[in-house]
Amino acid sequence: MALFSRKKKEEVKKEDSKKKVSSKKSASKDKKEVKISEPAQKESKIPLAFDVTKIIKNPRVSEKGAVVAEDANAYVFDVYKNANKNQIKLAIEKIYKVVPVKINITKIQSKKVRVRGTNKKTGIKSGGKKAFVYLKKGEKIEFI
Repeated sequence: MALFSRKKKEEVKKEDSKKKVSSKKSASKDKKEVKISEPAQKESKIPLAFDVTKIIKNPRVSEKGAVVAEDANAYVFDVYKNANKNQIKLAIEKIYKVVPVKINITKIQSKKVRVRGTNKKTGIKSGGKKAFVYLKKGEKIEFI
């Protein structure tokens, strides 16, 4: 068994050395051509052509959301856990056809909860992310 792995390693080394020699020759010929590499962009977990309906899960209906909607003309949404402010803004514009002024994002921690009807069983309430979307005066988002 060991003999086979040695042969493979030796063959790979020979191939690598041949590639290096050929690349040195081509590099010396093409000194005038300089290739500028593009800066590495940070990969997001959501692709560029993302589906808008997956970014915004649903509006978050609560007492705090109702108070904020009346006072500051803001709406609260549950959003995808890896979404950023720019993606949320584009999703709001496409779905509700309203341009947000400001967006705040907060994380919701997961919590331990007791299972109903039992004494000792506990479960986990999953966390997530919510976004407060602020609009201009006079603009509204209507939920049906």
